[in-house]
Amino acid sequence: MLGAGELLKFIPVFGSFVGAAIESGIAYAITIVSAYVYIKAITLMARKRIDFNNEEKLQHEVDEILRNDKEEIKAMLKEAKNSYKPQK
Repeated sequence: MLGAGELLKFIPVFGSFVGAAIESGIAYAITIVSAYVYIKAITLMARKRIDFNNEEKLQHEVDEILRNDKEEIKAMLKEAKNSYKPQK
C-alpha cells in the first residue's frame, strides 16, 4: 500500500492527493496499532510487576504480543485504515 501511494504521486495533481491520502491512512493505522501494542505491553508488565524502565523486558512483551496476536493486529490495521477520514 505504501508503495502504491508513492507511485500515485507521479501522476500530476490527482495522483499527489490520492498518494498522500493513502500514506496518511497507513500512518494513522500504524499509530493506532502501535499505541494498542504499547498499552497492552505495559499492562502485562504491570500485572507481572516488572519495572517499566527495563527496556529489554518491554521489548520482550512487545515481541510476545506481536507473535501471539497477529490476526487481531491485522484486523486492527485494516479497520483503522478503513476508518481514516482525511481532513478537508
